[in-house]
Amino acid sequence: MNCIIIDDDAVQNALIEEYLKEIDGINCVGVFNNPIDFLKAQNGLKLDFIILDMEMPKMSGVDLLNSFEKSVPVLVISSKPKYAIQVINHDVLGYLLKPVKFVDFMKMMGKIKTKLNSFTPIPSEEKNHLFIKSDGMLHKLKYADITHISAAVDYIEVHTFKKKYLVNSSMNKVNLKLPKNSFFRIHRSTIINVNHINRIDKELVEVGLETVRIAPSKREPFLEFINSL
Repeated sequence: MNCIIIDDDAVQNALIEEYLKEIDGINCVGVFNNPIDFLKAQNGLKLDFIILDMEMPKMSGVDLLNSFEKSVPVLVISSKPKYAIQVINHDVLGYLLKPVKFVDFMKMMGKIKTKLNSFTPIPSEEKNHLFIKSDGMLHKLKYADITHISAAVDYIEVHTFKKKYLVNSSMNKVNLKLPKNSFFRIHRSTIINVNHINRIDKELVEVGLETVRIAPSKREPFLEFINSL
């Protein structure tokens, strides 16, 4: 698992690099003093998440997150807790306050490895399913059996007609795993399988056995999407 560090504090960078050397399974493949240098080099990097400071000159950590076309998992490290609210809509793996203690960093890395491994790559060429980790076990789910997915604080709930699975992952991460011709994110906290829609009534969609709400900003693109199928 690869990560990079973006922070204008050289001492902090050296400290986190030393911490990472003690963590099995996570490699630091780059250190950047500011987001601008990272943006210039990002196409040549293969990374799984970013360790990101918030307060930097010219371009802040929040500015960097807002610039991404696709969400990138990030561990926020900051001297101030106030940025937790500003990054809530991004794929934040965790939030650590400076100065970072090794024991806290080690625990956070364990959580991150679990979260990023919640969705296991499919070995088969026929990609009509995915594996999710729930209740300490891997469950094979066909895309066609998933009715919708909803956010649940630090987890997501994957709904089928028979069962609901609680998964330690994020909406942004699972959204990247789903077939784009069948699933649509109608709200920041809800993704639905359009094949299981029963009816649509203004801002509500009956999908599977439940009724969910469409965000006002998503209604028009959603209607265009289902009309294009």
